[in-house]
Amino acid sequence: MITSVVVEVGGRQFEVAFNRFFEIAIGLHFREPRVRLYGGPGASKHAYASGDFLGSVASGGSCNVEVVSVTPHLDGTHTESTAHISTEECEPHRAVGEPLHATSLVTVAAAAASEVEDDLPPGHGRDDRIVSSRILEDALGLTHPGFLEALVVRTAPNFAEKRTANYDRPEAAAATPYFTRGAMQTVVDAGVRHLIVDVPSVDRLDDPELRSHHVFFRGGATDVTITELAFIPSAAPDGPYILNLQVPAWDTDAVPARPLLLPVEPRP
Repeated sequence: MITSVVVEVGGRQFEVAFNRFFEIAIGLHFREPRVRLYGGPGASKHAYASGDFLGSVASGGSCNVEVVSVTPHLDGTHTESTAHISTEECEPHRAVGEPLHATSLVTVAAAAASEVEDDLPPGHGRDDRIVSSRILEDALGLTHPGFLEALVVRTAPNFAEKRTANYDRPEAAAATPYFTRGAMQTVVDAGVRHLIVDVPSVDRLDDPELRSHHVFFRGGATDVTITELAFIPSAAPDGPYILNLQVPAWDTDAVPARPLLLPVEPRP
């Protein structure tokens, strides 16, 4: 069993632990409790049946064969490509590219909209929780050189209920942080290609223009991704990691995702 490997990032060597990692996905669940968003029906599954064949051992079949219905954007942690907001054909797994990415995890506390100088979307409220350009500039200033190919943003406070949040409830939607266009430009300017967040959208949930999405996808870049609805456990400290962003090879604009954060230690 491989327990660690040595990688080179920014001209320095780091040891990557393979035998301990943080899984930061909200799994795809077919029963309650589970994430609720945009009135979606929730993921479902049933046994496949054809002629005399029934894909259910419990019902007398020889094996289980399940038919699954899922809306990746609504049902759990998902990775999207520029195909989400354009006519560009770009499968998310191809946008992810190589299997390992030098990554930084940062924790940020959103500010009230009334305290933010960035341009805000139409219809915003004074008490909206905002991740602004200033907040991200401060957070990125603490990251290690070379570890911004990908960025994981954990919003504070962090609580386990994020894994089963019902964002259809007005009070939950109102309390959900979102990113300004300026914040997203800060991420782009830092060279980040893969962004992972623990909110259901980088934009305000009722923003029909998806303004921050458009900034990050850079007018149709096919080698960048956004992963939303992640859950980053509080046990994972801020700092550098290697990201393994696991996604299926589906020909869709978004797919279920299982991001793994692998701890790193500098070698002497």
